Amino acid sequence: MFQVILQLCQHKENDREQCSEYLPNETTGWKEYGAVRVRITEPTSGVVTLKKVARTKIEASYSDKTQELVHIAYAGWPDHSVPDSTSTCREIYSMLHKYYGRKPIIVHCSAGIGRTGSFVAVELAMAKLRKNETCIVVDITRKLRE
Repeated sequence: MFQVILQLCQHKENDREQCSEYLPNETTGWKEYGAVRVRITEPTSGVVTLKKVARTKIEASYSDKTQELVHIAYAGWPDHSVPDSTSTCREIYSMLHKYYGRKPIIVHCSAGIGRTGSFVAVELAMAKLRKNETCIVVDITRKLRE
């Protein structure tokens, strides 16, 4: 089961909605999505060394199961553009590997193909390089499009 949700967009950019605000605010308690309930357990905090990155601990409940998750939001990557800092992206990758290891994560932006696809492609390339395997970007892109 996943432990991290990584949001690579702001809720609104240039007055256009990029993604729904699916977290409750810190004072309302639970937010419901059908049978799934979500609440904040530790309010949003800026990750000290990372600019435009916020981390929030949440809890999701479904039936009789409850899971704690971390929501990481990076606001420094505008739609149809590039991140404002490669060092921030590298620190996000490092943080994900250091604290969450090999557990799957959910990554999203607005459409799921630009920022999300780029983030996943870089992650796949880095995984190949860590294993001393050949890294061919065209092959990675092709695999993602399958």
